Amino acid sequence: NEEAQAAAEEIETLNEELQATNEELETLNEELQATVEELTTTNDELQARTTESLNLAAARETDRQRLEDILQGAPSGMLVMDGPDHIYRFANVAGLEQLGRNEGDVLGRAVADVQPEIVGQGYVDVLDRVFETVQPFVGRELLIQHDRNQDGTLEDHYYDLVYQPLSDQNGKVEAILSQSIDVTDRVRARQRARLLPRAAHDEL
Repeated sequence: NEEAQAAAEEIETLNEELQATNEELETLNEELQATVEELTTTNDELQARTTESLNLAAARETDRQRLEDILQGAPSGMLVMDGPDHIYRFANVAGLEQLGRNEGDVLGRAVADVQPEIVGQGYVDVLDRVFETVQPFVGRELLIQHDRNQDGTLEDHYYDLVYQPLSDQNGKVEAILSQSIDVTDRVRARQRARLLPRAAHDEL
């Protein structure tokens, strides 16, 4: 009887321990389930943010491409120069014609490398000032002497010119947009018109 009673007590103790273990496992399982749910929620939030970021990046790229498409077809010269060294990032057809270059000669290179002849004329200094001060530059009928034919001969051309700083979200300049209209024919026509009365007077 004593042995049977001892065995019964031992079984009861084991059952109590087993029940306690089951309760502990149940608690751990609930905590694990809560952790899984929390991780799932966090993952969903990260996925949503990642998707939002990708969509935003895609939208910005679409806007940039649309802008470049518009600039590409503009009748005036459009050039975008990155950073303090003014590295050509974009050049439309009209801009390349004004430079007398193709894209391979221009993109990825600094203004001073593509057109070393304009350095001494002060135009790189103007770009530096626009980049540093965040103030645009506007000039009318500006004389630029450049080697369009790449034969060492400088030609006189007159431009209406705008250098517009392009800033990032923090207001820091990251590039400059150049818009130029070749007005050489207009300037020379006016110069010839001024000479006609003088020539007529000299004939008299």
